[in-house]
Amino acid sequence: GGVAKPGRYAGSPNDPVLSFLDKAGGIDPVRGSYRAVNLIRDGKTINSLDLYPFARRGELPSVRLQEGDTLVVGDKGPTVTATGAVRNAARFEFLKGRATGAALMELAEPERRASHVALNGTRNGAPYSTYLPLKELRHLKLEDGDRVQFMADATGNTMMIEVQGAVRGTSRFPVRRGARLKDVQNFIAVSAVSSRRRRESAMAFFCRAATLLRLMYRPSR
Repeated sequence: GGVAKPGRYAGSPNDPVLSFLDKAGGIDPVRGSYRAVNLIRDGKTINSLDLYPFARRGELPSVRLQEGDTLVVGDKGPTVTATGAVRNAARFEFLKGRATGAALMELAEPERRASHVALNGTRNGAPYSTYLPLKELRHLKLEDGDRVQFMADATGNTMMIEVQGAVRGTSRFPVRRGARLKDVQNFIAVSAVSSRRRRESAMAFFCRAATLLRLMYRPSR
């Protein structure tokens, strides 16, 4: 499977699973899964091992190997990157269908000061971004390649601007209150239209941009 040096390796029944994975050169970080290591005995999968408990808490898989057993490291699952105000900033792997905001929060462990998140990724083949309170992240389904930045934003200090018209990809941007158009214009990708239409679209956008600013969160009273 997804190891650096697949092959047959000798050991004793008391050797942990990690010992055999180490002899095989370790899990390939590009294609191998840390969450789906299958133990095959007599042609049947008798256990699927998750190595994250060891990485997080030092807990070894409680399994005793026998002569002729085969360890198969599965394909790498979807990954989501967590950065910002978290205790564990890293790229985390999930089992297929289990990448959720709640699962990411459990792994990344947001700091107490974290209040919002900026999510960037791809949906239906197009760039996607959103900005929302931390508590709403729990209910989101995440996708392979998503990037989630945990932020400590005081309520009322952040605005969302929305770009409309001939825009390719991300159309919503979180900015600090008081930001100017020049602070975000370089992040806006204009659609591939004719040169004249592109200039006209850009001019129209800049003329309307000020009217598209709106507060996403208001200061509590």
